[in-house]
Amino acid sequence: MAPARLYNPLLGILTPQKSVRDHYILREEACQALAAFHDLDGSDQLIAPLGKRLNDANEREDVRMAAVRALAKFRNDSQAAAGQLISALNREVDRGPRADNINLTTGVIVALGQLGDKRSFVPLMRVIQSNFPNTTKRRAQSSLESIRWR
Repeated sequence: MAPARLYNPLLGILTPQKSVRDHYILREEACQALAAFHDLDGSDQLIAPLGKRLNDANEREDVRMAAVRALAKFRNDSQAAAGQLISALNREVDRGPRADNINLTTGVIVALGQLGDKRSFVPLMRVIQSNFPNTTKRRAQSSLESIRWR
């Protein structure tokens, strides 16, 4: 079966359905399932929909975190995955530390460390220089140390 035929039903689930009670659970599971396809041909088409869930400020934190964890697996297309994560990190750093974004911000930082993309240097430095908690700053430092400069 062609990979795209596997992805399409899961991609459809990612669209929020206000009329379906607890639909966020399906979206979270869909993010986790899509992560399993990270190394198949055509998996690059999954990064933008996962990024859309991550960067949707109205999305539930559990779904956004599932998208973060999924994007961290896309090492074969790490530039695109890191781009989505960097966009989210910049938005959260601009918002500043709040009760509703510290876990998400920390998760994004860890995912960027797993990808090791050098474009994450400046956003991670912004975290270190911010008012985020020290635990988040330590994660940013650790992720900085994981950057692949070649």
